[in-house]
Amino acid sequence: MNRFDAPESVFAPIIAAVPPGTTWAGFGNCAFAAKSAVPIAKVSYWVKPNVFKRTYETRDRAVLAMTGEDANPFTYRFRLYDRVHGQTGAVTLSETLWEIGITELKDGLCTPAVPADYKSAILQTSVLKYAPTGLTGAPQLALFRHLWAHGVLAATPDAIVFGGQSHWQDEWWNEKITESVVG
Repeated sequence: MNRFDAPESVFAPIIAAVPPGTTWAGFGNCAFAAKSAVPIAKVSYWVKPNVFKRTYETRDRAVLAMTGEDANPFTYRFRLYDRVHGQTGAVTLSETLWEIGITELKDGLCTPAVPADYKSAILQTSVLKYAPTGLTGAPQLALFRHLWAHGVLAATPDAIVFGGQSHWQDEWWNEKITESVVG
């Protein structure tokens, strides 16, 4: 399992598993709880309508949850997105800052790291958007991953979580008001 040993990586997948008979809400409910806890806000972007003038544009930042066919090829899919304040309609990929997917795995798929009878799932980062200032929405991504992993660990002392970045450090929350240059 060395390929999953990347404690600082928001790219590496996280594997989580709970033993049979665990009474808990499930991997999806842990993800929905994480989604609800990730702070959302209004952000300002520099907009360059022409070379000589720069203005700010206010955008709403939120996390979108998808299940069923909308989540394919995952069981659950979550997107952090920014869109112009007041805009409606489906969230486009160009508005997406990051996307993660959670897939519930078949029994025995993660052996020998996870006992064959455990219920297991994998969280994968599937879309990332970079700006000149770095990974856009990185604090929200790190916090979501941390909350999901610890939600699973809260289910039982026998839960197993390993893989990419699954912990949180307060100094990661240094997001600037002006995210990136658009236009």
